[in-house]
Amino acid sequence: MTPPIPTPLLDQTRQRLRDLHRSASTEKLYLYWIRFFIRWSGARHPQELETANLEGFLNMLANERQLSTPTQKQALSALQFLYQEVLALDMPCLHNLARPKVQARMPCVLTAHEVSSALAVLDELNPQHGLMAKLLYGTGMRITEAARLRVKDLDFDQGAIVIRQDRSSKERLVMLPNSLRSALEAQLQYSQALWLADREAGVVGVAGVEMPTQKLPTGFAQQDPPLSESWPWFWVFPLATLTADPHSKVLRRQPVYVQTFRRALASALRRVGVTKPDNPHTLRHTFAAHLLQRGRNNNTRCRAVGG
Repeated sequence: MTPPIPTPLLDQTRQRLRDLHRSASTEKLYLYWIRFFIRWSGARHPQELETANLEGFLNMLANERQLSTPTQKQALSALQFLYQEVLALDMPCLHNLARPKVQARMPCVLTAHEVSSALAVLDELNPQHGLMAKLLYGTGMRITEAARLRVKDLDFDQGAIVIRQDRSSKERLVMLPNSLRSALEAQLQYSQALWLADREAGVVGVAGVEMPTQKLPTGFAQQDPPLSESWPWFWVFPLATLTADPHSKVLRRQPVYVQTFRRALASALRRVGVTKPDNPHTLRHTFAAHLLQRGRNNNTRCRAVGG
């Protein structure tokens, strides 16, 4: 019989993750590894465990389970969060353990023909996914950044797109490709129709729980009417149907699912005969590589407004 997990500890971990505005995917991963660790240690409370237990668990993942290096790093990060942020315990072994090193690999780059062929197929399958793929290739932004763009992030006058607090907790600008202006304007018309329907139906305003840096400040969210119901804060790429908020479980309008886009891109690449890795990040690498091939510095993708 599987030993029970101490529920209060998991609740504390979940609350601490949300206090720090960690993403829903990070919350899911950390709770998974913490449950795994507790079960592996015989359902003992982590406060009762010693350095040998932590080292034994991590060695088991590497040697017995033979998990990949990135997966081992996830487990280590989860344990560090548990002991440092939740239990407020200093476990020197977690500091002294060397993080598994990811082997450096050459980034995969698509040819111009491969990109254009795949984008054409994506446009046929789902124009919204096609536009997102063009944004990745035309600006170098990440898929999570594109999926969670808000209306106010598009500056047509300055020809820029604002990336709000990216993975490094900073804000940056990327140039809005002229070739995508009309497509983005059409996408906003579609989004506005959904926004108007939501307002008429009294749907709860949007939130940014999938990407914590996009979360509305509490003071803004409590305004009357709340900014979460305003047009500038609405998603550029919203889902066509209402779904449950992963935290509050309230039905509201969420941005498009990143995994759905990943599957669509992979399908498009297969249909045109591309056997290279089909991760959306490939488009980001391709953007940078093609800029260099044209003799332009990769940093030209970021600039100040009006600069």
